[in-house]
Amino acid sequence: MAEYSRYARNITKGKLPYENWNSFYTEYMGSADRLSRVQFSLNFISLLYTEEVWQEDGLRQIGTEFVELFKKVLDSDYSKDNIEDITLFRAKMKNRMECLVTYTDRYMIYQYVLNCLRYKFDDYDYDDYSDEEFTKELINFITSDRDQSTMKYKTMEVLKSIPIRMTRNRFFEMVSDGFSIYNEGDLDTLLSFDYMIRGAAMTHEPENMESNFPDLYEYSRHFEGLDFDNLDNDQFFVEDITLKECIDFLNNQVTTYDILAQLVNQLYVRVLTSEFADRKSEDYIASDNLAKKALLKFNPEETFEVDEELTEHLVELEGIQEDELEELEEAEGRFEDILQSKFCGECEYEIGLQLDTVDDICKLLSTSYFADLDEENSTGAKVTQADIDKYFADFRAELEPKLKSSCKLLSRAIMAAVIGYLPMNFSNTEELREYIYNSLSACTNLPEKMALVERLEELMNDDEDWD
Repeated sequence: MAEYSRYARNITKGKLPYENWNSFYTEYMGSADRLSRVQFSLNFISLLYTEEVWQEDGLRQIGTEFVELFKKVLDSDYSKDNIEDITLFRAKMKNRMECLVTYTDRYMIYQYVLNCLRYKFDDYDYDDYSDEEFTKELINFITSDRDQSTMKYKTMEVLKSIPIRMTRNRFFEMVSDGFSIYNEGDLDTLLSFDYMIRGAAMTHEPENMESNFPDLYEYSRHFEGLDFDNLDNDQFFVEDITLKECIDFLNNQVTTYDILAQLVNQLYVRVLTSEFADRKSEDYIASDNLAKKALLKFNPEETFEVDEELTEHLVELEGIQEDELEELEEAEGRFEDILQSKFCGECEYEIGLQLDTVDDICKLLSTSYFADLDEENSTGAKVTQADIDKYFADFRAELEPKLKSSCKLLSRAIMAAVIGYLPMNFSNTEELREYIYNSLSACTNLPEKMALVERLEELMNDDEDWD
């Protein structure tokens, strides 16, 4: 295992800093190359052998485009001349994934609305339900985990699913309080919050939303214009089936684009680290053979399983990913120490490109697949009251007309989605309990309430997944 801790300690203490940095950098690049190669090969097989990718026209087109990009990189032996093409493809993926996230926000709202209507047309036993007892169950669910981030996420999921009964003015007061939390904080954090709640409110629309996914766009407009409050039995079940088909289509798109996002990042890392690859190692030969042979055998017109020859190479790569992830996690922690060192500040001119490369690789191999590699896009500014007033006023100006023109159920669903993202500052568990209880007891529409109760019960029944 590489001695990243020792290298970083020597650098921060000024002991042969150049020599230790060179050792750190060389070992990091070799490890990053190894991890990206193994991950790329495994994900590439997953892409090529996922039948749904090659059956749907849009996915087939983008999948083919990536395969051609990989062939080009392969033919050039991972030359850095390919970085521009990889960057362009990555930007395309980022835009399309942003569209898919926006569609996901919208379709979850439509699903919320139809779920609220379900027991208007289906039978449900209301006799054993109690607002007070159910509130206790929800509080127990939220507080059963001592991890603060898990509790916060559970609270958010519950608040997004309980019935909403409040005036628009009260709702916007809550949103205003949410914006105020960010006063004097980092402007980038406020911008991220504004982006999330605009997505939840269905007011955010990325570029190319219609051209990238015309069917999702058409059906989104259809659902947004429905008078949900006055659907009859037959109309409800038609719309319910249509929505489920749209969500299945959306999930398939998200799954494939998730794989593509990982692949393009891993390919980027392979290009950046190519000169540090140990091309004689068994894992290099296995991963290289796996990708090349998969390309030769690939035929999108056929449905087939991974054959024995490819399986043998997959077996040869077992365990490598876990070892390298552990190694790089240690390296990234020590890299942060190095960035704060006197040596780094004094010698940035000499090693600046290397520092940027390591920083880029850390981002590319993280779970934030579209982390911005351009530091200049970070504002570094602090939030002022004028910023708070502006972003809140803009948000209200966009959303209020939509709430006024939408049917009641859709308006409530939008408000519920936004509230789920607000930084709710309950001073204690009792305040949270009161909020939940009041929201449940204020809803006198039993079919709507029971549908939401069922959704919350499903959330609690999945509690074992929260670990």
